[in-house]
Amino acid sequence: MTRSAGTRPGPGALHRSICFTGSVFVACIVALAAAGCSLRLLASRRPADVPPVVATLVAWLAVNNPLEGPVLLRFTRGHGLTVADVLAVPPALLCVLVAVSAFRRRRRDKPVGTGTDSSPRAPADRAS
Repeated sequence: MTRSAGTRPGPGALHRSICFTGSVFVACIVALAAAGCSLRLLASRRPADVPPVVATLVAWLAVNNPLEGPVLLRFTRGHGLTVADVLAVPPALLCVLVAVSAFRRRRRDKPVGTGTDSSPRAPADRAS
């Protein structure tokens, strides 16, 4: 923003500065929450820790505008994938890996004989 000598910025400039600072603060808090939830998920590897990570990632994608950075992939004019959007990818992959490993563990630990048909079967009669 260029100013000519002797002019002062209007009252809107201060309001925009405070709003920008506040939105950066909120984005930083959400980023820290996402990092904390992701570290907890990484340490525990429990499926119960996946929803907080997903919630903070959705919040991150909603508030990361002040920290967007350069556009890496442009979809349309004014819309694209930015550096800040890419920061959500590793925690999202971690959530997928934990969910898949829990699903596989559940299938592996499933007792034999507990298929879709839960009715007991009588042994077939043998003709002697």
